[in-house]
Amino acid sequence: MKLNSTIRSEIEDYIRINGMTLQELSQAAGMNKGILSAVINRNPPKPIAVRQLDLITSGMALPEGELYELYVDECFITNPPNWRRLRPFFQRCAELEKYECIESILHRLAEDLSFIPGLFETAELLYNQGLNKAAVLLYKCVAEGERFQHSERLAICQYRLFSLSIGEDQQENLRAAVRFESYIDRLPEDIQLDALCEFMNVYFPLDNMDKVIEISEKLVFRADCQHAINKQNVKRTERRIKHPVMLYKSYAYLMRAGAYGRLKDYDEAYKYTLLYINMDWSEEREEDAPTYIAKFQAWGEANLNFHRLRQGEWNVLPQCVAYMSENEEEVLQGLFTLTEVANRSDVDVDWVFTQFKEQISSYIELNSFPEFYSKQFGMDYCLRFLIELAVYHLRRQRYDTGFEWILHSLNKSIKVKSDIMFIKCVRIFEEFRHVASANAQIEYSRIVKEVKT
Repeated sequence: MKLNSTIRSEIEDYIRINGMTLQELSQAAGMNKGILSAVINRNPPKPIAVRQLDLITSGMALPEGELYELYVDECFITNPPNWRRLRPFFQRCAELEKYECIESILHRLAEDLSFIPGLFETAELLYNQGLNKAAVLLYKCVAEGERFQHSERLAICQYRLFSLSIGEDQQENLRAAVRFESYIDRLPEDIQLDALCEFMNVYFPLDNMDKVIEISEKLVFRADCQHAINKQNVKRTERRIKHPVMLYKSYAYLMRAGAYGRLKDYDEAYKYTLLYINMDWSEEREEDAPTYIAKFQAWGEANLNFHRLRQGEWNVLPQCVAYMSENEEEVLQGLFTLTEVANRSDVDVDWVFTQFKEQISSYIELNSFPEFYSKQFGMDYCLRFLIELAVYHLRRQRYDTGFEWILHSLNKSIKVKSDIMFIKCVRIFEEFRHVASANAQIEYSRIVKEVKT
């Protein structure tokens, strides 16, 4: 495109260079000749809708979105901006990944706060369609425009930005959680339930069990409040949360039981496991509630067996393995717990590893774990299991295998920036350094040296 060109000049140049008539271009574009003529020739020019621009672009045999940079000017210079054209344009830019065009429009709108409501609604629209990268740009613009407000809209923007920023970098996850925490109480009460779950899920892999317990207590309170509100409504309103209300209370108990398990307070873990098994769901009227009830009861029964295993009741091991065999999504967490307990009790469970050899192989790269897990949970459990597996082999003098696993885990802990897992790997390697091969020691020194630099 030439400097200072416009959409109309591009169309006119195309017609002239290709020796076409307006009728021929309108046929190629699949649009009415009169509309195309009005776009080019009318004074003042007829505003171009993004759908019409796409047809013209196709008729000119150009790549999709080729003229979008010029359309940004069209939206602001030729005619004053309005949502009838901006919202479809944002949509198409998001679909075609034309993020620079979105940023250009947002830059021009930044000082006009009257566009904030429309930007927020469009961001929510893109978010619900899974066009997250584009949605983030809009949420950031809205958040900046409302930074001095205490609005619900600002809180929702910050929640979306927090949720969409969570990934494999544990340090960045923690920073995102800290930035978001002050906005939780400003969210609508029902949306707080999902926000608290995601907030709690950040702290569990970071081993901050006190924080997990604190958040779980708040989640129980909020779930009870929302349940009481729902009971007062004769007619059910549309659910803005992902799950039935009482599920959040069950999940809070599940996570608190897990937190106490990590703290090795098994009596408290047992207590909260019973709470989510025996919850009263009698007033829950959501259609999908029975499915969740069954899941939590199955998880609870399995966790009670693993609790007995931690207490040294190895006669329940067959039930634990059978449960894992029948529930693929439970294999990873089950293997971690089993290996941890086997290491503590010095029990041989080789036959279990043989049975789940295929699943163990899939966990190696920390990018293949059950869909049930969030990304940070999956990576955390994978790392913890592989480290325990390394210890298991090292204690059985299978040094080559053990050091292979611990060095692999050391590398992966650096990748996900988990200081906790990195320190754990270093401690284990140093404990067994005296039996490490020369190659293992060289590789270990190389990894540690790279971290220091």
